[in-house]
Amino acid sequence: MRFPLHVEQWLEDRNIPYEVLVHPQVDTPRDAAAHGYIPLARLVHAVLLEDRRGPLLAVLAANQQLDLHALNRQLQRDLELAAPERARILFPDCDPRALPPLGEPYGVKAIVDERLYRLAELYFQPGAGTALVQMSGHDFEVLMDDAWRGFDFASGDPGEASDNSGPQVDLMRRLQQIDQLPAMPAMAQRILQVRANPYAGARELAQVVELDPSLAAQVMRYARAPFFGYPGPIDSVQDAIARVLGYDMVMNITLGIATGAPFRIQAGGRLGMTAFWRHAVYCAALTQNLAKALPLSRRPPAGLAYLAGLLHNFGFLLMGHLFETEYFWLNKQADRHPDLSITRLEHQMLRTDHTELGAWLLQAWQLPAEVVAAVRHHHEVDYRGDHSVYPNLVLVANRLLARDGTAVDASPELPEAVLADLAVSHDQSEIVLEAVRQGQSGLDTMARQLAA
Repeated sequence: MRFPLHVEQWLEDRNIPYEVLVHPQVDTPRDAAAHGYIPLARLVHAVLLEDRRGPLLAVLAANQQLDLHALNRQLQRDLELAAPERARILFPDCDPRALPPLGEPYGVKAIVDERLYRLAELYFQPGAGTALVQMSGHDFEVLMDDAWRGFDFASGDPGEASDNSGPQVDLMRRLQQIDQLPAMPAMAQRILQVRANPYAGARELAQVVELDPSLAAQVMRYARAPFFGYPGPIDSVQDAIARVLGYDMVMNITLGIATGAPFRIQAGGRLGMTAFWRHAVYCAALTQNLAKALPLSRRPPAGLAYLAGLLHNFGFLLMGHLFETEYFWLNKQADRHPDLSITRLEHQMLRTDHTELGAWLLQAWQLPAEVVAAVRHHHEVDYRGDHSVYPNLVLVANRLLARDGTAVDASPELPEAVLADLAVSHDQSEIVLEAVRQGQSGLDTMARQLAA
């Protein structure tokens, strides 16, 4: 059968003319439209929402954005995006990636952007990723006679070319309504206590790190990286501190890992856990080594530069951990639109971005101001404010990593003004990048273990 029995029966019972366009299995509505050479403006998209009063299906054109704030204001509700698992429960015979706009066969109320009814023809996925249903806007109106008619909850006009898609929510407003900040991880608190102790040294730091075998293993693995070139054996964390990395470096490595490790997000996609940690460890290593290339007058502590590189995208972890469903949609849109800026997608869909969210929490946790500056300003080519050396180093590191496809949202072009301000040449940056590439095996292992 080409699509679910509930949907097929609903269409037949209403005796409404329609055609079925069969195509190969696809994962997204965009792919389905591409197979049929159909404009996204004529493809109907269904978004499952829910609050304490129950589920609601918002129906709009695939080139539009759902303004959840406007919809809640109209309906006097507190709707939020429903988790993907809810779609499987409420639409049991449907592919959750291809929800039909027909809520009634499943006992789910729908609200339709009434402008869809004016289209000469439109298309929708019938609950399966192998077909599209085609009918006129008028016939679709008859089919949806039990649905609510909505207006001003979707940006853009059906029928007009647009690349907007996905729901829109005000994530920063929701974050500010949370009663309690996420607690700083216990291990990170212990490391900060050692940092605050003026009498602590390698022995005291090693004792704390060794409480977490995984953290200890990461420190020793990093100390053995080729770009440090240490020829002898490293048998303990204290060896790694005393012989290779130094107290400051290990302090910042462990603080960064301990801060981010407890936050869990979905594994796959451009913004998933696997991609996040791979980018983080490469950026940290590159930022640290770039810092060493700076003139002494501009050179920051290598450990603090490493921490800035490791945590610069911390906002993604916070977003995915606290707002799983919204992050699922952002990750999905990032995969659909690989040529679009991630920060642009964030502002379109969430009215904020990872730089603002990450800086907000790390500042509340009283992490170093240099790191907070790197988190907040690492996309800003013109930033020359407080602690600018840190976000500028991270920006250059991201641009270099873009050449290998490791960076999430960066151009491969190195901005001349930033290089001049850091007093680093193109040749120096290329040498540092090649040195980090030599440690690829160890960095990849480190990233896999952090993502596990």
